[in-house]
Amino acid sequence: MRTWFVLAVLVGCGSSPPPKPPPPLPAKPVQTEKAPPPAPPPPAEKEPVIYHAKAQMTPTKASKLEPFTIGFMQHEGDNALVLADLPVGVKPGTYHYLIHEGAECGPNATKVGPLWHETKDIDLKLVVLKDLTGALDNSELAAHLEGEQTLVKHTLVLHEDKKGKPGKPLACGTIEASEE
Repeated sequence: MRTWFVLAVLVGCGSSPPPKPPPPLPAKPVQTEKAPPPAPPPPAEKEPVIYHAKAQMTPTKASKLEPFTIGFMQHEGDNALVLADLPVGVKPGTYHYLIHEGAECGPNATKVGPLWHETKDIDLKLVVLKDLTGALDNSELAAHLEGEQTLVKHTLVLHEDKKGKPGKPLACGTIEASEE
């Protein structure tokens, strides 16, 4: 019995490790205001579409002009702009650029057809001064290089002036879409 008592005393005297303290209570979460989610990035701006076209102008037989090119440019939704230098061989005076319904010029602009109905009221006058400088009186066309009523595939004709109105054709070219 003695052995037993000693064991009981040893156990009771703390020879075993002290009991573990109870785990700490979980901390009460602190209420904080949530930050609003970050704003989505603004939509990427759409790259503006720019259309280009050109007409390789071939002089008619009676003309003293050299071949030249007329350019067109249009920002999407805007009117087309005409980009033209003075043709080499032009004399002082007034000239008219008109757009015709035909898709080809033919010899001496014989296949250009009537004025294109979409541009009947458009008469781009080219005024050349005595010092052979000059410019178009208006470089903006109320017409487009894209869509259903496009200038592309119509003919552009440079006419001489006859008493303030377009006279005989001096050069002609089909308006074709281009990269620039």
